[in-house]
Parts: sequence; structure tokens; C-alpha cells
Amino acid sequence: MRTILTLVALALAASAVAAPSSWNPPAPARLVLIADIHGDFDALLTILKSRDLIDDNGRWKGGRTHLQFLGDLNDRGPDTRLILDYLADLRKRAASAGGVVNALVGNHEAMVAEGMISYVSEGEAQAFSTFAETTETTNPLVWKNRLATQAENYRAHADYLMTKYGDPTPPFSAARYLGINRAYFGNSPYVSELLSRASVRVIGETLVVHAGVGEWLIDHSPEELNKMVHDWIAYYTGGGPKPSLASRWIIEDVEAGGSAGPLWDRATNDGRVSQGLIDRILKKYGAKRIVVGHSVQKNFEVREAYMNKVYFLDTGNSTAYGGKLSSIEITGERVHSQVLDRPPSTNGLRERVIQHVNHPPSIEPFAPPPDLIAKNEPGLTPLQKCEPSAFRKLIRNLTGD
Repeated sequence: MRTILTLVALALAASAVAAPSSWNPPAPARLVLIADIHGDFDALLTILKSRDLIDDNGRWKGGRTHLQFLGDLNDRGPDTRLILDYLADLRKRAASAGGVVNALVGNHEAMVAEGMISYVSEGEAQAFSTFAETTETTNPLVWKNRLATQAENYRAHADYLMTKYGDPTPPFSAARYLGINRAYFGNSPYVSELLSRASVRVIGETLVVHAGVGEWLIDHSPEELNKMVHDWIAYYTGGGPKPSLASRWIIEDVEAGGSAGPLWDRATNDGRVSQGLIDRILKKYGAKRIVVGHSVQKNFEVREAYMNKVYFLDTGNSTAYGGKLSSIEITGERVHSQVLDRPPSTNGLRERVIQHVNHPPSIEPFAPPPDLIAKNEPGLTPLQKCEPSAFRKLIRNLTGD
């Protein structure tokens, strides 16, 4: 009987951790929004300090402010692990003061959960290299398939990036990426944090989503959308059953054969959404405005469109883009966009903050078995140039579709 009660308690605890955050909190007195940080800790600290949300040691001083990130905290830059660990602490400090620190799921979080690591920078991979092994999972086969197919998937995507954008990608190394694979799998705290995120939220009268909006916001409720994203991430990270393929559209890149959804939809940014649809969405959700990230804006400036009802906030915060540092503050009916030039340094703030950031338990870098290295290291027959759809077929090998 004791064993059964223990299992029930563990199951209840797991479900509490894994549930997406509330999608419709009441309007706070002050709401601050930040888009794609992409692994740039200095950019993050500069924005937070400019909004008077942290003190000179990086600790919360925002009181009851609601701080909302629009996703894509990871990839491209070297500081993803530092950012996630810092925000875990900041979230607790904000909560104790009546404030909120929350983040949406972005397409880059979904990709790394899926095992797509083409955008993981060298510094980012190194930072995760000491992450402790986590093996508690309901689906060890997914882990095995992830490692077995990752090299081919990586090379196919690298070829796509070179063909379309001229972006070179370093040769694949199983050892280099083993730490980040562990960090986004099983019972890792990074998985738990990611599973706690929503993909669509309405905060008071502000609808926030990572990429854009579409008819899917009319056809589906936020509960449905958030659950679909949540269930695919749980599956890819080894902690849940395989969802129905009918919901796969929500997690896939539109350009690679998927359908529009909260993580990838660029139709809003490209002007392919009608004003009528924007108005219908706002009416349905009782909102007055929509704020999105995902698409870097021209001249790195915050843009308003659709009769000033949609705000595009991605100004290339990360040094990977070399853009400007931006945020939006909403107090009552006032919407204030702020865009800053990147300062040459944080004047010691980064160094002071790092001193008190706690990292989850880690171990020495793990050396994978020689047979795993031999299977995944460069030297296999190179893949021919492929289109995104072909790359997606390779990704689908991960789940056996």
C-alpha cells in the first residue's frame, strides 16, 4: 500500500510540474515583454536593468511586475544555460515579491527538445557538456533513436542552411552535443521548466504568442493549443506517449512542410493576415493588442501594424544578429516600446550576477562509447543536398513515422 501511495504522489507531483502555465492571468499593473534573447546574457541583463527590474547585483526589484518572454531564449548564442539558471532564480525572487517571470515556448525550444541541434552554438554546447545524466523516462527508445539519427539529421539541416542562407555549420560531433541532449531529456529540470510553459497566453488585454497568429486561434482554444505543444515536447523528451499525428502541424516548421501555428507562423509578419482576422481574434479573446517575436524586424526597430493592434518585438537582441535591445512595457492603456543600442559591456553586472547563479547538479564531461562515436562522427557517406521537406523526413526517423 505504501508503494502505491508513493507512486500516486510521484504521479501527482509530475503532473503538477508538467502542466502548462495559466494562459489567461488578469492584467497586472505593469507588464514587460521581451522577445527572442537567443543565448545572449548581456543583452538580457541590459534590458532588465533598463526597465528597472533588477538591481546592481541582478536581483529582482520589479515588485509586482509581470515579466513575459516570448520564447527563443536558447540557440545561436553561448549563454543559454546561464540564462535559464538565472531566470529560475529570478522567478522565485519575483514570486516572493508578488511579481511574475514567465516564458512562452518558441520554435527554437521545440527544436532542441526534438533533438534538432543545428543552431546550438559552440559555447552553448560547452556550457551543457557537464550536465549530469538523467535517465528517468517512460520512453528510452526515443533517447536511443535520438542519438542514432542525430548525425544524419544534423548534416541534412546543415546542408539546407548552407544552401539557403550560406550559413556554415561545424562538423557534427556526438560528444559535443551529448550534454545538451541530456539537458533536454528525461527528468531534467530544463525539461520540467519547458513543459511548464504555454505557447499562447492572454495577459489582461494583451495576447502574446511567439511567432504570429492565424485561423488556428479561431479554430482552437488556448487550452488545446498549449496542450498539443506540451504533448509533443513531452514525447520528444521521453516523458510522454506519442501524440496523434493530426496535431503535428503545431510543432513543425511551415517552410519544411508543416502548417501554421504559434511557434512558426510568419504570415502575420509578412502581411498575409487580414485586418478582419486580427479583429476577430482580438474580439474572441477580449484583447486589445497582440505582441509577437520570431521575425527580426527591419532596421532592428519595434514595428506596429494592423491599425496599431499588432506589435512585432524581435529586434535581433542577440549578438548573433547584431541588432538592438528592445522591450515593451504596458501600464493600463499605455504601451511603451523601448529600443536601445547595444552597450560595449554590462559594466561588471554580468560578473556580479554569475557569482550567485546556481546551476543544477553536473558531472565531468561524459565520454560516449566508442561505437556511438564511430556511428555518428563525420566519415559516413555525405548526404546529398536536400530541401527542407527531405530534412523533415529525416527528423521523422527520430519517431519512426
